[in-house]
Amino acid sequence: MRTLRVEIRYDFKGEEQDKLFIDCARQAAKHMLTTAALLSDGRAPEIMMQGDNFFEGKYEISLAEDMEDSEGWPDPGRTEIK
Repeated sequence: MRTLRVEIRYDFKGEEQDKLFIDCARQAAKHMLTTAALLSDGRAPEIMMQGDNFFEGKYEISLAEDMEDSEGWPDPGRTEIK
């Protein structure tokens, strides 16, 4: 099993820009997962999105938050990582 890490650092002043960028990153992550699944010849690929900032620390970002029916998912937004 191999791990590929893509990291980007940014500083937006507005919360709306942050939300839009997280949505963009979420779509890119889904695209990467779909491509990896199509190329897979064995074990299914896994993916996670994680954020980090000075005030909140590390947190996991759900890939399901933008789905129409995300009810029932545990905390569809940010989940703290301890």
